[in-house]
Amino acid sequence: KKFLGTEFCIGLVAKYQGKVIGFLFYQVCKEELGLVNIAVLPCYRGHKVGTQLVQRLIDRLPIHHRQRISLAVRETNLPAQLLFKHTGFLARKKVIRKYYEDTGESAYVFDYDIAFHQTHRIPIKG
Repeated sequence: KKFLGTEFCIGLVAKYQGKVIGFLFYQVCKEELGLVNIAVLPCYRGHKVGTQLVQRLIDRLPIHHRQRISLAVRETNLPAQLLFKHTGFLARKKVIRKYYEDTGESAYVFDYDIAFHQTHRIPIKG
């Protein structure tokens, strides 16, 4: 994808019995972490693998001295939208039209802001 060639792209991997079952790529941007891609093998979806990967990314905010994570999710990707909502991300009212070059599909923008969660004490469902 367009971000994977940059020097600031970092990956997290989920393994089960030595086999990679999921991954997450993120980019360290000037003011935030940008979640580039997340995927879990279909047979492991629904087993909290994605939730654990996202939580590991949230836990890395202080390491990178950032307060926020941002990402775009396809309008039609309801499972991903629910995953991010479930892990404490908030959908902005902003929709980016024709964001995905491969399909021309639009995207919702989601954010996780650590200061907002500390102020409002919103628990992450687990």
